[in-house]
Order: sequence, then structure tokens, then C-alpha cells
Amino acid sequence: MQLLLKVGLAIALVVVLAGGALGQCAMWSYDEGTENGPEVWGDLCVEYAKCSQGALQAPVDIRYVTMDYNMGPLSFDIVNPFADEGSTTGKTQMVSSPHSLRMDWAPGSTVTGGPFEHKARPATPLTACCSECAGEWRHRCIWLIVFYLSSLAFHAPSEFTFQGYRPDLSVYLYHHTSKKQVAVAVISFNTSHASSGFLDSLIPYLPINTTSSYVPLEFDLASLVAESFAEGYYSLLGSLTSPPCTEDASYVLARRILPASPAQLKVFADLLHHNARPTQPLNGRRIKAFVPFSNLDDNKLSKEAGWIFVGVVVAGIVVVGLGSYVLGKAKKNHPMAHPEEMELRAGN
Repeated sequence: MQLLLKVGLAIALVVVLAGGALGQCAMWSYDEGTENGPEVWGDLCVEYAKCSQGALQAPVDIRYVTMDYNMGPLSFDIVNPFADEGSTTGKTQMVSSPHSLRMDWAPGSTVTGGPFEHKARPATPLTACCSECAGEWRHRCIWLIVFYLSSLAFHAPSEFTFQGYRPDLSVYLYHHTSKKQVAVAVISFNTSHASSGFLDSLIPYLPINTTSSYVPLEFDLASLVAESFAEGYYSLLGSLTSPPCTEDASYVLARRILPASPAQLKVFADLLHHNARPTQPLNGRRIKAFVPFSNLDDNKLSKEAGWIFVGVVVAGIVVVGLGSYVLGKAKKNHPMAHPEEMELRAGN
């Protein structure tokens, strides 16, 4: 009897120890080619499996995009989280870790519109649609998904690339819904003769020799967001860019890359030590783009896109002058008559 009891206790101890081991994940790093680098994140533990097995991993290279004007512009509502306390600035906490630099943001700021706006089918009765939307609806039954800003994170260099080109710094604005959906707005900076007022306001308070610090809210985040997204955005589905790499994120990347001085960017590069995951395969995903009509004459799409537009105009003239037969022949012979995608030009 005592022998059976000892055996039972031994088995129980083994199970407990095994369970503890399974629940622990090895430390990961951004150092490529190492035993815990990005290439092997998915092998470090079961919880990180998506990092190697997922089909919607981020970041990616933004190379070919599909114009989608059904998305519409984004609507950011950035508020000072300390305004209700009667403070003109207030302060927030910035936390540094071996992998990241994060700045907390109190509740109140939101993003809606763009890819986060879902229109009901025309055949759906208005009453049914409004019932479906649970109060978050407006005229013509548009279902708004509201994402709430929770934190800002910094990556140096940028994780997302643009036709292979990698900006020097990116700021991620993490938003969440009540159902734990994730939306990430990405703002990028690149070396320029001009400096960034936003970065200038942060640098004196960065937690360089400590794990956390408090940053006065003397910067205008609303203006920064408006400036960066003024030329439109790219949209795609993806994952968190660090373990556990869960595939529950929607990304919107500002098309305009903002300027920053070499000295400003060096401060962040020295602090963050290249916390950028390599780009991942698209696996058939389409990257959508929205460009305001006011920016169509000065956008960052490739020269091929401009020739597509010229081709369409010429084709229209042919229709009026020579009829559908000549038009059909012209379209058949034109190599860019039916483009589905447009190529981006790297850089600004």
C-alpha cells in the first residue's frame, strides 16, 4: 500500500513538473541566426506556434496594392486623457523592456471608418440591420466598429517595408475593441534635414537608464496622426509582430513618411537595439490602399499607375471617336488595359 502511494506521488510530481515546463516559453529575441531569434520563435513553445505556422503573419513588404475607395477615410478622435482633470498637459508612463518601448494611453481616444466600417447588404431591411448593429449604426445602416487607443509602441528600424525600403523608425498606435479585436495604426519616420517636434518632446523623458519614466503630454498626437494619414493609408490583415504572433490584428499604415533628424533617430536606435521582425510572406493576402482624391495628382503610386490613368483616358476618347470595335482592339493590344494592382514607389 505504501509502495502504491509512493508511486502515485511520484507520478503526480512528474505530471506537475511536466505541466510547468509546458507552460513556460523560452526567452525570444530579435537577433537573427541565434537559438531564440525570429526564425525559430515558433519552435520555442506551443504558445508561439503561430509565429512559424500562421498564414497571416506581420510585418510584410508593401509592394503591390489594390486601390479600394469603398473603405473611405479613417476617422481618428485623439483626446487628452487628462483633460477631465483640468490639466492642460498631464503625463503618461513610458515603459522600456529588452524588446520594446511602450507608452500607455488612457481611455477615450478612438479610430473608426476605413476598413473598420462595414456596410449592410442592400437587401437587408433597415430594422434588421439596426438590430444587428446593437446601437452602433448610422444613416443607411453602416455598422461602425470602434477601436479604442490603449498604447503606443516604438520600433527602430521600421518592421514594415515599402518595396523593400525600410524607414528608420515606426510608431504603432494599438487600439482594441470590447471584443478584444486589435487595430494597429502605423506611423513611420525617416532621416531628413528637418526634425520632428513629436520626437523632440519625447527624447528628454525616454527611460534610457531605467525601466520606466513619466512623459509630459506636451505633444499634439492628434496633429501627428492627421499629418501622417493625410495622403491615405494601406490596409491589411495580420498578426502581432512578436510572440505569440496571434493573427487577430488589422493594420492601417500611413502612406506619408514623416521627417526626423539623424540625431533624433539615433537616440531611438540606440535604445531599441533593432527591435524589428523580418518581413513575412503575404500568402495570397491583398494589400488595399486608400488615397484621398485631393492627393491623386501627387501620390506615391508608381509611374505605371500614371500610365494606366493615361491609357484609360485615351481609351475613352477612342470610344467616342471610333466606336466600340476600335476600343476593344486598343484594349486588347494595350499591356496595361486591365490592371488589377499598382506598384508602389519606394521612399517618400
